[in-house]
Amino acid sequence: MKRLSVLLTFCSLFLFTGCIEILEEIYLNKGGSGKYQIMVDMSALMDESVQDMLGEFGGEEGANSLKGIELDSVINFSDSAADQIKALDRPEVFEGSQMRMAVSDSRDEMVITISMNFKDLSDIEYFSSHLSEIAGEGIDGGMSTGLIPEGTNYLTLKGKKLTRHAAPEGAMGALSEEELSMAQMFFQGATFTSVYHFPGKVKKTTIPGAEIDGNKVTIVSDMLEVMSQEIDLSGDIQFKWK
Repeated sequence: MKRLSVLLTFCSLFLFTGCIEILEEIYLNKGGSGKYQIMVDMSALMDESVQDMLGEFGGEEGANSLKGIELDSVINFSDSAADQIKALDRPEVFEGSQMRMAVSDSRDEMVITISMNFKDLSDIEYFSSHLSEIAGEGIDGGMSTGLIPEGTNYLTLKGKKLTRHAAPEGAMGALSEEELSMAQMFFQGATFTSVYHFPGKVKKTTIPGAEIDGNKVTIVSDMLEVMSQEIDLSGDIQFKWK
């Protein structure tokens, strides 16, 4: 457990370094329930040069935190943060939610996956807005970085049409010149991919750059452009019920 805590700390420190990939997946069932999952691939951290940097930063403990590690750990939030969840006004949203961390020195792999089941699409936004207080600051898979705007129903379902709404202007807040420079350095080369899985075949979509493949819609975007709202991820997806 101590080793896992060290790993989580380093992940939060280096979460937004270049060459990371964030994959958001939404599985929609007939009736509006489903599963939301977000995966952060930070396998670049397993590079030898990065491990040397961890050693300089964290001393002997930092240098040994990734060496030879083979870890596949699942944290169920209902167990690890039971008291915090009980204090929420909608604790049921976190039922069955979990975080999985797979780290392998032999495979040069470091992946964090956070998943939750939802009864209604509004549960996703609620989950996102409370995740940092449940899982800890920085260990939220990027969900609280403005990718899911707080205070808005960013996903809605009406009949056979799913709508992703645009983030309110300035949702990321005004960035200073220094903050903007840091963001450009940390997120350079990072990608953000959204994949929507439907219970039936997709008919059409108005989301820019989206690719339709049967009952699946995929949008691949540059992370910096998503954060700065230079690109628009909003639009409609029309599909058939199975």
